[in-house]
Amino acid sequence: MPLAILAGILVAFLGGALVRVGHGAMIAANEDAAIHALRAAVDAERRWKAVDADGNALPDFWTGDWSGLFRAAGPDGREPSGLLNPEIAAADDAPLAPTTGPRPRLTDLLPPASYRGYRFRALRNADGHPLAVDGPDDDDRPWENPRAFAFLAFPDSPGRSGKRLFVVREDGVIWSRPAPPGAPPVEDWPAGRMEDAGWKRLD
Repeated sequence: MPLAILAGILVAFLGGALVRVGHGAMIAANEDAAIHALRAAVDAERRWKAVDADGNALPDFWTGDWSGLFRAAGPDGREPSGLLNPEIAAADDAPLAPTTGPRPRLTDLLPPASYRGYRFRALRNADGHPLAVDGPDDDDRPWENPRAFAFLAFPDSPGRSGKRLFVVREDGVIWSRPAPPGAPPVEDWPAGRMEDAGWKRLD
């Protein structure tokens, strides 16, 4: 076989290998970013409860959606509280509509965009009932929960932008499992033992 042909085959082989390595590195970076975003949300929830970010005079968590951790009106009643990075908050797969009136209320929607190939959403409880309930406050909106919250991170394009799902709740423990085709693949927090449902705890 002529040397030029062999050289061409070698270049094509190495080029394909580099593409595969590059794609794998991108997926790993996207998944790391999704984990970081969930940890940031846990921190935001803890601050929310500690400082009463929605101004309802109750120590509760935000459970209405994902982006509310940024969009909920702050102490001035006009600007977002900004407890979560807006780039992360904009990746909400199911954001609530803006509201008017006194706090607690939601400011304008963010321009929708995935975050490093991932999207996020608030989860319901394992029994299918919403974690978002209307607390004993002056509004009638089911946005809060005094004890619990839960979030999901899933790839915008399974297999291309990420290969794993991630979930977290108020204990701060992140769990992962392979992402099946389609999204969002999870709406409720997994029932029973996480391991029995195929979830793996991240250290």
